Amino acid sequence: MVFACHRRIEMAARDGERIRAKIVPTTCIGRLNPGIIVRCIEKGATGVLAVGCGDKNCRFESGYLKGMAAFAIARKVAKTLGLETKNIELTSEDSMSRAIEEFGNRVKPTRGDKK
Repeated sequence: MVFACHRRIEMAARDGERIRAKIVPTTCIGRLNPGIIVRCIEKGATGVLAVGCGDKNCRFESGYLKGMAAFAIARKVAKTLGLETKNIELTSEDSMSRAIEEFGNRVKPTRGDKK
C-alpha cells in the first residue's frame, strides 16, 4: 500500500517518473491517521509506504512531522498486535519511483498476506 502527498505525485509526473504501483493520494502525509496505517496491515497489505515532501518542503509546514508521529504510533500499535513493523515506512526520497521500488524489494510478508 502506497500513500503519497498529492504534491509529490505531481512532482513525479512532472519529472517523468514511471511509477509501478497504485498510489493513494492524500492532501498531506500529516493527515494520515495511525489507525488507517495499521488497518492496511491488518487487512493483508504486505507493507505501508508513505512518500511525503519532507519537513522543509511541506506546504502545510508541519505535515511531514505529523506524518512521522503518526507512523511512530502505527509501529507501536502494530507491534502490540503482533504485526511486522519494519514494513511500515515514511520517506521523503527525491525519487518516488525509486522509493517505491526499494520498499517493494525490502518488505517481508506479514501475517494475513494472501500471497
